[in-house]
Amino acid sequence: MKNYQKWQKNKNYLGSSETICETSINNIWWFIGFTEGNGSFIRSNNRLYFIINQKNPLVLYKIKSILGIGKISKYNNYYRYILTKQEHILFLIYIFNGRLLLNKTNIIFKEWLLLLNIDYIYNDYNSFTLNNAWLSGFIDAEGYFNADIVNIKDNNSLNIHLKFTIDQKNELNILKKIKEKFNCGYIEHNMWRFVLNANKNQCIVIDYLDKFKLKGIKNVNYIKFKRLWNKLNLKQNINIKSIKIERRLRNLVKTLNKIDEDRVQN
Repeated sequence: MKNYQKWQKNKNYLGSSETICETSINNIWWFIGFTEGNGSFIRSNNRLYFIINQKNPLVLYKIKSILGIGKISKYNNYYRYILTKQEHILFLIYIFNGRLLLNKTNIIFKEWLLLLNIDYIYNDYNSFTLNNAWLSGFIDAEGYFNADIVNIKDNNSLNIHLKFTIDQKNELNILKKIKEKFNCGYIEHNMWRFVLNANKNQCIVIDYLDKFKLKGIKNVNYIKFKRLWNKLNLKQNINIKSIKIERRLRNLVKTLNKIDEDRVQN
């Protein structure tokens, strides 16, 4: 409850670094971004619930630590973070109102506010920025780090292509905003996906995530991704000096490309 009580005493914390430290502010922006990717606003029998389901509970405990409220329960093959108390729901409404960027979350969130007769703060969707941790949270929920590897026998080297993607169905607006802020990459409209696939451009997402760190299991993949990027040093090829080194690189790429198993239907 400690963090929750601290937030309650500082009603303008998201806009003031004088009352709450910058780390705490970015933790909240990260939480908003993650919620837009994996959170659920539930209405049932005129009651409101907030839940996040994950197969790996790490990120749920991070969220509970950030907010200082909520309960985490273990189900058959996943974990659930849930808020049910009215004062906690009202606290979430204060956090989210006017700060959500996706169409889908704004529509569902409005229904929450209608049930409680609370005014909705309009967001014109121009508030996306790389100067807070919203995108870090969104990447923890919807981002992917991958690499392709090709063996070049002539010069005994490995050709490695790094790829960073963000998926979000029916949310073309936010994908365009991300592309605009990164000033590179492209959008696969049929896949609802932002793609950054040039090795030289990966420094943009790396610089951002070094400043606004991932908090979930995705950070493990990011560390591997960054390790490959550092080895490449803006090149495509890595010279292979021994079979042992080649095996390590191939294993690194293989583990990086493992399917993300953290997503659970909320």
